[in-house]
Amino acid sequence: MLGANEGASMRFDKLTTKFQQALAEAQSKALANDNGFIEPQHLLSALLEQDDGGTSSILSRAGVAVPRLKQALASSIGRLPKVEGQGGETTLTKDETINLKLNYARNQSDSLNKARLDSTKSQFISGRFNSAVIAQFTTMDINDFNRFNPDFDNQIIDGGSYNLRLPPDKMQLFEANRVKILYESMQQMLKALNEPKKAF
Repeated sequence: MLGANEGASMRFDKLTTKFQQALAEAQSKALANDNGFIEPQHLLSALLEQDDGGTSSILSRAGVAVPRLKQALASSIGRLPKVEGQGGETTLTKDETINLKLNYARNQSDSLNKARLDSTKSQFISGRFNSAVIAQFTTMDINDFNRFNPDFDNQIIDGGSYNLRLPPDKMQLFEANRVKILYESMQQMLKALNEPKKAF
């Protein structure tokens, strides 16, 4: 739970990755000091200790004596009420902790996916291509193909074209086997059309 404002609901997905990291560190500080809540002092202290030094730099430029502020925060945290006994871990609720971890992981995943997408090649294709056939000819796992090309089959059927995105080596395989891939995709489509419908 954050501070004394028990009714507030925090939207972790609206926080930046840096702030989520600072919030996790603030939780650690509260636990280490046996405090019952994450207080503003914990959070500001965590922000000041971040590796990139963004918060410290901004405050310094505004004329704040950051070393003295850090000392004052440490002193203030030391004076915060401590939880006694075994039942004192009440910093974040279970849901808040899970949301914090999930959103941090999602942001990390988004960064990784952006880096992966930035290293791909793309080209517009048209024709009745099939995702499974492309994956087979380019030696890709179908799940990886779908991550690069979400909703491929539906969009190419509806619109007749798609901006295909593949890693460079896989795009070379696609281009080298394009005619075969289209032929095999058409065969798969014809096979599906000719299969007898099951009666229910």
